[in-house]
Parts: sequence; structure tokens; C-alpha cells
Amino acid sequence: MPTAGPAQLLTVYLHEHDHYHHEPLHLVLLDRAHRAKLAGITVLRGVAGFGKAGHVHAGLNEVLQADLPLVVQIVDSEEAIAAFLPTVRELAPSKLVTLSPVVIP
Repeated sequence: MPTAGPAQLLTVYLHEHDHYHHEPLHLVLLDRAHRAKLAGITVLRGVAGFGKAGHVHAGLNEVLQADLPLVVQIVDSEEAIAAFLPTVRELAPSKLVTLSPVVIP
């Protein structure tokens, strides 16, 4: 786990209905990151969004839910993120993935 100093943030953009072998993809990523002993992962649920297909996904109310966007953020050292990136590419080959340098104060 990185301490204060430079680190890397890996972000994966998904939708609630994305699955890997019948399991919610965000939970599979969370499990794999946990087993890889990465420093931290957060899954954020968006209220609305659209991607390259241009379809707007928005939660209209609690009863009728659209396929809302999810953002999975994983933070660790550059080396740990680089080692985990092939797993992300295997699980989510068509999803947008970004890497950002971050500083842990």
C-alpha cells in the first residue's frame, strides 16, 4: 500500500448491467483488486451519463431504474496498477479505462 507520495489512479467506466460470466462486473473487479491486495477501490454510482454510443442513462425514480453508469476507481503505486491493468483488460476489454497520476498527502 502506498504511503504519502506519488501514486496512480486507475478508473474504469461501466454500467450497472455490465457482467463478467453472469456476475456484476464491478463486483468482479472489486474482488480481483482485493485479492491482488491493492491499496483501495471505490465503486461510484452515477445519477446520469452517456458514452460513445450516445445513449443517455439516467435514474428516473427508485422504481424505474435505467442502466446507470458506474465508475470504479483503484489507487495504488504505479507498479501495482501496472501489474493489475492486464486483469482489467481481460475483464473489461471494451470499457474506457484511464490512468492518472495522483499524490497521497
